[in-house]
Amino acid sequence: MRLEGQIFGASVLVLIDSGATHNFISPTVVEALGLSLTHSTPLSVRLGDGHRIMTSGYCDNIVLHVGDMIFTIQAHVLGIGDVDLILGVVWLETLGKVTMDWHEMSMAFEYGGKSVTL
Repeated sequence: MRLEGQIFGASVLVLIDSGATHNFISPTVVEALGLSLTHSTPLSVRLGDGHRIMTSGYCDNIVLHVGDMIFTIQAHVLGIGDVDLILGVVWLETLGKVTMDWHEMSMAFEYGGKSVTL
């Protein structure tokens, strides 16, 4: 599921991916927004086509705005193709119960005591 978000007021294309264990951010976005990069032992990531690539560190405390919602996330830096940010299971778990509508490509959950549908 794709949607638009904002980091430091800049628009970012976000992919919500229940098949991704972690969150990932494009190195292009990291550089363009001047995000602080922490170098760490590279994480080996298996892509959908089966091959593996390595992360080049991670960014902490990324403040992501999606509509009226604000999420503070950590994301590993990885060349991720045509999206800027992938939100994986580590983010989805923070939402609690999520209801997916695969026909409408929407998801519903509680945020701040209110029902939200993306």
